[in-house]
Amino acid sequence: MDAITLNDLMSLREDIDMEFKAAQGRNGKGKVPKSFWDTYSAMANTDGGRILFGVKEKKKGEIIVFGVEDTERVKKELWDNLNNPQKASVNLLSNNDVKIFEIQGRKILQITVPRAGRKKRPVYVGGGILLEVHIAEITKVIIYVTRKRSAACWLSRWMSPATLPCWKVLI
Repeated sequence: MDAITLNDLMSLREDIDMEFKAAQGRNGKGKVPKSFWDTYSAMANTDGGRILFGVKEKKKGEIIVFGVEDTERVKKELWDNLNNPQKASVNLLSNNDVKIFEIQGRKILQITVPRAGRKKRPVYVGGGILLEVHIAEITKVIIYVTRKRSAACWLSRWMSPATLPCWKVLI
């Protein structure tokens, strides 16, 4: 979909490949919401999808168009964070994936998240490091590490969990 019309928007619903974010920020002029990053990661690790800033879906499917007042500032914040490895492991977006549309006199920011290629997955957020270890060419271990808290790591389904103090490890 190249451009979104009001009729298109009213027929859309949030789903695994469509997400609405009010993206208003404290001052009401617009901000990349914290919840964007989990959505970006989830869509990139599955089949991709679209995220609309300036739109919200209420419980009964009612769509509310807030708009994003300062779209240029929000786009800059988005690009700065996408290119920051402490925020996202990889930037999958190009300029063509971030578009601004106007609906009812309000600006909507559409972000199209492509599916990450096999060598770029998993896409993760939060500034961790991804370790891939081959043990005797039999067991492959993938460990995601962030400096948050201790957790267990399963090296394979045949081995017992190993604890790595002071590191959070997810597979």
